[in-house]
Amino acid sequence: MFVPSESVYAELYEGFDDLFQRAHRARVMIVSPALLALAIQMVQQIQKDARMREAADQIRDEVARLVKDVSLLGDRVRKLQAHFNQAGEDIRLAIVSVDKIEAHGDRIREVELERDHVVAAPALKLQAGE
Repeated sequence: MFVPSESVYAELYEGFDDLFQRAHRARVMIVSPALLALAIQMVQQIQKDARMREAADQIRDEVARLVKDVSLLGDRVRKLQAHFNQAGEDIRLAIVSVDKIEAHGDRIREVELERDHVVAAPALKLQAGE
């Protein structure tokens, strides 16, 4: 209940204590202009606090989802790392096989060169003796 004068409010408060007690039990606030401004600020602050609590709950939920997503990303990165490690090992083994094949090729080439050299030498002697 709004009392539009500070002095009237002060007289009521000092002289009619039972009125304020009955108003309080009935959940009625009796306010002067200055108290009305404070009451409005208090209601606004209570509403702001309620919004902040609601926002805090939303932030907490988002952080929980973020933590879950980061954990999932970590699992995926570790799995990808395992694939890269396996691919690296497979490449290393493939290079070992290529090196072996090249070594076999070199040995075959040496055998062919030696055989060509041995076959070519007698042919030169026959031509010289003719």
